[in-house]
Amino acid sequence: GGANGSVMCAVPSGSHAPHQPPPSPAASVESLEVEVKETGEMVLDRAATVLESLLMQMALVRSEVAATEGLVQTRLDRSRNSMLMAMVGFCVVSTWVTAAQVVTTLAGQNLHSGLEA
Repeated sequence: GGANGSVMCAVPSGSHAPHQPPPSPAASVESLEVEVKETGEMVLDRAATVLESLLMQMALVRSEVAATEGLVQTRLDRSRNSMLMAMVGFCVVSTWVTAAQVVTTLAGQNLHSGLEA
């Protein structure tokens, strides 16, 4: 005991701050709701970032597909043009052969047209 008959309480050194009462349950719920909102906002923000990244990757893939499609179309056009040129050449040769056959047939017949000697 003390000299005056009062009881002295031992206060741990370093904790000179006044004693704070524990937070009320309502304050705990509000702080928990704020944490949940912040966590929810962070999750939504992260999801939005991932979605934006996926959309950008999808746009890149679409542009690559379009470029590849254009390249393939150009190659097909070139092949088709080569085949058309071959067909035209074949038709020209066929026409000359047919004309030569007609001339040979007419010259080989024993007709008196007045051209023979």
